Amino acid sequence: MFSILAAADLFGTKLNYEICFNSQPSLQDLQRRVEHVFTQEGNVRRPPGDPTVFAIQRLQVFDEKVELWVDLLSATQITQMCQIYAFQPETQFHKEIQSKLPPATKAPAVSEPSLHRPAATVPASPYSALHSYSQPFTPTPAPAPAPAAAILPTSVLAIPADPSIGVTYEDKVRTVFDEIDSRKTGVALLTDFSALLNTLRIDVPPGISPASFFGKDLDTTVSYAEFQKFGEAYPTLLDAMVNRCREFWVGVKQNEGLEAAKGMLESLKTRDAEAKMMIVQSTAATNAHEMKVTNAATEVAQQEANERESEVRVQSARQECDRSAYEVSIRATEVQRAVEATRQSELSHQESLRGVEHTDALMKAQEMEILKSEEKYKELERLLREMQLEVESQRAAGQARLADLQAAQSIEQSKAVAKLEAERLAAMQDEQLAVAEAALVASQEREKESTAYNHASREATLKARAIKDAEDRELMVFREREAAAKVAEAESRKSLEGQEAVIRSLEQECQEHTAQILRVQHEEQPLIDQELNLRAQRQNLEAQEARLRSEHTNFQQRNGSRAFPTALPPTVSPTRELPQPYFPPTRPPLL
Repeated sequence: MFSILAAADLFGTKLNYEICFNSQPSLQDLQRRVEHVFTQEGNVRRPPGDPTVFAIQRLQVFDEKVELWVDLLSATQITQMCQIYAFQPETQFHKEIQSKLPPATKAPAVSEPSLHRPAATVPASPYSALHSYSQPFTPTPAPAPAPAAAILPTSVLAIPADPSIGVTYEDKVRTVFDEIDSRKTGVALLTDFSALLNTLRIDVPPGISPASFFGKDLDTTVSYAEFQKFGEAYPTLLDAMVNRCREFWVGVKQNEGLEAAKGMLESLKTRDAEAKMMIVQSTAATNAHEMKVTNAATEVAQQEANERESEVRVQSARQECDRSAYEVSIRATEVQRAVEATRQSELSHQESLRGVEHTDALMKAQEMEILKSEEKYKELERLLREMQLEVESQRAAGQARLADLQAAQSIEQSKAVAKLEAERLAAMQDEQLAVAEAALVASQEREKESTAYNHASREATLKARAIKDAEDRELMVFREREAAAKVAEAESRKSLEGQEAVIRSLEQECQEHTAQILRVQHEEQPLIDQELNLRAQRQNLEAQEARLRSEHTNFQQRNGSRAFPTALPPTVSPTRELPQPYFPPTRPPLL
């Protein structure tokens, strides 16, 4: 025995049932059984005015390993005593309310579909965009034909089909009289008697009227006592009427059973057409959902391609950002070198300025010496010759100092130019650093944008995958419903073929019964005609005998009693005789 716990919400109340199977069920069998149990319970609990019919939208099972509710998508998830929950489509009459599940109880006893008992018809689920049904269509098989005696009149039930079983004369008379006295007044009408003869196809020879059976001319009614005398006088006709009454009602029952079977056949044909239409609709829904799954798969592939492209963009942006950072570091190093070169040039320039100033000071001192020497020259002309050499030497020294000054000035100018060049290079390096820093900022912004795009692409991919997974689950449901519809159509076709076989059997039975009736009628009619003719001849003879007796009595009265010394012996009236009852030829017993 395999048991599962199934819970659902019925009209705002959580129900939890333990449902038993002979073995581990398939997903389709589980869904069908759960729907069947809760549909039966819903029919009992449905409040007035609520049209909600239980239908499963999806199933979830509690996974004890992760302690979470997960979608039930495979039969491998069904374990012994597992807890499942059936979600229904939300409508204006039904809303899923989150609440604690009650302890499981035994599922109520429900009738299961069979070949001999109509199954409960469960309407299709309104769930899904293409409107498929959660419960497959189940055709209702035709009920087994009832025995013929089930609807026969009470009086006919008293007459067995087997002639070997003893039947009293009173039973026969009462049976036929009750058939004639349909108004239950205790008196039969001759018109009803004639109608019964026509219904039973008993041909009366020409010249014999129904009233003559009872010796009536003007009276149109027959009492039960008079009908008893009729039975005594016409035992063969009475037996034929009894048998044909029974066969007539058996034929009526057979025709009614045949018509009911044909009506059931038409209903099964309608249901078979509905099942075929259900297959067409479920196939179309499955194909449409497969197209949705294909589109979802295409969308997932597109999103995955976008995600890969975004990852490439992010990687490229990161590489560009790294290159920009490296460029910025190089430019910063070059700027530092340029600054250091500028500083060194400034120090060299200052040193050259100090050398120029020193040379200028020496030159000024030399000029002062020259002036002093010139003054001495002027004052001491006599010392001109001695001092001339000194003056020439001083002038040479002055010229040397002037050359040194010019060289120092030239060096100072070159260093000034070098300083300007260093400043220009430093400015250019600053500009390149600013450009590199701007490129780094732009690369960082692009990296942020690429990262954001990558996150969005990843989220879109996850969403597309979730949509595709949901579409796959729904497609599985649609395929299961299509398979269930095909199974239902096969069952409907099988029931239809079985019903057609039942109709053929009933038609064959009706034909055999009709042929049997015609054969018996053909065998009975000569006996009935013979009895009627014999009875008519006997009545004529009795009338002639009565006339002769009347004439004999009148003759005796006119001529005296000695004319005929001997009297005729009295005859025995045939109405006093009770012949053996007639039984028609042996027939097979009726079903």
